Amino acid sequence: ANNNGPFSGQGAFGFGANTGSSSPFNTPSQPHPPPQPTTTTTAEPTRDELNPSITEKIKTWTEKGGRKGNLRALLATMHEVIWIESTWTPMGLHELVTSSQVKTAYRKANLIVHPDKVTGGTVEQKLIAQRLFESLRESYDIFKNEPQ
Repeated sequence: ANNNGPFSGQGAFGFGANTGSSSPFNTPSQPHPPPQPTTTTTAEPTRDELNPSITEKIKTWTEKGGRKGNLRALLATMHEVIWIESTWTPMGLHELVTSSQVKTAYRKANLIVHPDKVTGGTVEQKLIAQRLFESLRESYDIFKNEPQ
């Protein structure tokens, strides 16, 4: 090969010949630094940290507007306190007129908020479910003892 021309020391395509030249294509690969986390991970609040605020939230909801012990009113407003990702469908008082309608809605609510049913939820969701379950159960006990 003629190495006397303007491209001497380079291979046929203008890249350094495989002779150890300092071309970027011949440099040994450098190890990549380990990836850095893009966001800081925050620990999920503990049950003890969340308990006072959630208990107060549910208590306020239960006692608002004379709802305490009123199963119909609690079921009709449960969407105000349940977590957004739940499968609960809000209902109006007009859907809770007969005792069989109330019992059906209560059973549906229990399927969502029963502590054994909220297995994949966050600590907050589990705590909300537990408090809702307790409030609904207390109101149901009053409801089933009322004359129909």
